[in-house]
Amino acid sequence: GRTTPYYKHAAALAAARRNDGSAAPTLLGLAAAADEPAILRSTALIESARFPSEDEVRTAEAAMRSPDPLMRAGAASALPFFDATRRLAFLQPLLGDPVKSVRMAVARQLTDMPAEQVPPTLRTQFDGLLAEYRASLRYNADMPEAMTELGLSYAGQGDLRAAEDALLQARKLAPRYLAAMLNLADVYRAEGRDELGAPLLEEAMTAYPESGDVRYALGLLYVRTNRKPDSVALFEAASRLSPTNTLYVVVYAVALAEVGRSQDAIRVLENAAQRFPNDPQIRETLAAYKARQ
Repeated sequence: GRTTPYYKHAAALAAARRNDGSAAPTLLGLAAAADEPAILRSTALIESARFPSEDEVRTAEAAMRSPDPLMRAGAASALPFFDATRRLAFLQPLLGDPVKSVRMAVARQLTDMPAEQVPPTLRTQFDGLLAEYRASLRYNADMPEAMTELGLSYAGQGDLRAAEDALLQARKLAPRYLAAMLNLADVYRAEGRDELGAPLLEEAMTAYPESGDVRYALGLLYVRTNRKPDSVALFEAASRLSPTNTLYVVVYAVALAEVGRSQDAIRVLENAAQRFPNDPQIRETLAAYKARQ
C-alpha cells in the first residue's frame, strides 16, 4: 500500500480531528485557497474552529462573502467558541441567505440564542429563521436524528417541556439512539430531575460500552449528586475511550485532585501534555496544580 496519503489535505484533517493545533495554519490555508474545491475549503474551515484565533475569524468572515453556498455554510459553523450574542452579530448577514442549506446551518448555530436577547431589529427575521428550521426538522419527523435536533432547538430556547417531548419521540423511533439518550439526560439535568437521567445514562453505558461520551455525562451527574469518588472511574474511562478529547482528560485530572489525589492528577496532565503539546487548557491546568505543590 501507499506510505503517504493520496490526498495532500488528509494529514491536516486527521491531525485536526486529533486536536493537534499544529494543523491550524494548513487548515486556514486550505480554506482560503480559491483553487481548491469548495467542499474541501468548507470542511477545512469547520475543522479550524477547533483552534480559535484571529486568523480563523478573519478566514470565516471572508468565507461569509463567498458566492459558493458551501463556503457560507462552513462559515456559519466556524465560530462555535463565540457566545450566542456574538455569534448572532457575526451571522446576521446570513440570516436571510437565498440558499436554504445556508440558512439552516445558521439556524443550527443560533438555537441557544435567548429570544429575549435578540435585538428588536432582528427579532422578526430571527423568529422566522427558527420557525423555518423547526419546520424542516418536522418534515423528517420519522427520523430520530431530526427529532433530536428539534429537541436541541427547543432546549436552546429554554422550552424544556417541548425539548423533552421531541427527545422522547426520538427514543420511540429508535430506543437506543445515543444522541437522543444523552440529550434527554441533559434536559432532565436542566429540569432538576437527575433521578431520571441516571438510569437513562446507565442504560446507555450498557448499550454503548465503547462510548466515552456516556461515561463523561454520567460522571458529571455523579458530581452533581455528591458522588465524586464514584465519578473518578467514569472520567478515567471517558478519557481512555475518547483519547483525542482533551476536555475529558482535563476533567479526569480535576476529579482526581478533588478526591485528594493531586499527584495522580499531575501525572495524568503531564502525560496529556506530551500527547497534546499545543493544548492551552491542559498546559494551564497542569501549571496551576504544580504551583500548589
